[in-house]
Amino acid sequence: FVPNLLRKGTLDLYVVKPIGRSELLAYKYIGGLIFVFVLTTVTVAGVWVVIGLRAGVWAPEFLLLIPILTLYFAILYAVSVLVGVLTRNGLVAILGALFAWGALTLVGFLNDEIRNVRQQEEQLRQALAPGSSPEDAQRSALGLPRWIETTMHALATGLPRGHDLRSQAERAISRGVLTEQQLKADGHDQPLPPWGETIGVSLAWIVLLLGLACWRFETRDG
Repeated sequence: FVPNLLRKGTLDLYVVKPIGRSELLAYKYIGGLIFVFVLTTVTVAGVWVVIGLRAGVWAPEFLLLIPILTLYFAILYAVSVLVGVLTRNGLVAILGALFAWGALTLVGFLNDEIRNVRQQEEQLRQALAPGSSPEDAQRSALGLPRWIETTMHALATGLPRGHDLRSQAERAISRGVLTEQQLKADGHDQPLPPWGETIGVSLAWIVLLLGLACWRFETRDG
């Protein structure tokens, strides 16, 4: 949407209209978001109805996929919009969104793995060596210095919560089809970050990315 908008001739057609550039870009973003929301709603609701009719499983948690997937798309689309404004290249905008998706997934996955190993270490240390010195906890079983764990946790906390949204999606599906025993066996009974924190951090990044895109769109020539 955005690189096509910035093409010579297309942009000239838009800027002569009585609408600001930032407002125009925001409408483009909202339009794409609405399109994905409608598509996601139809797809998820359709799958939910089919599963309910064929298998007799009516799990309302499954419908949480609609806002979860829409918010995840909103994060990646904000990245794509910013890259599109900076480069005016549709392929680069797509690659930027894919890179953001991969980076958020990797950071969240590594943070979860490090946290799980650290928890297991602490439990073993308390059971086998309750009197161990604090220096023993400065290096984890993964062979990583403690500052790397701290940095990874800070990144996972401060970046958009793509990995948390993915975990919430998995939890929503699992709670609809698995028993309590199966949920516990698969680790889906563990607490997840609060919804307010996940949504708040993600929305803050969306506003920041769109704000930068609008500022660049307003200040660039042509």
